Amino acid sequence: MAFSFLLGWLAKIAATHLGGHTVYEKVKPLMIGLIAGEILAATIPMIVGALYYLFTGRTPVGFWVI
Repeated sequence: MAFSFLLGWLAKIAATHLGGHTVYEKVKPLMIGLIAGEILAATIPMIVGALYYLFTGRTPVGFWVI
């Protein structure tokens, strides 16, 4: 999750440095999407694993998101 915040921050710095406030306002939805996508990509497997454990009683196989 820290990677998505770092990536969004770096893109913000680049946008404001190279294009100013107008470019920053245009790319802001992209940065929010990057952060939300990373959080969603980490949350969905966690929910699926919890449901798997709830219904089967077995611990799901672990894996790394990033």
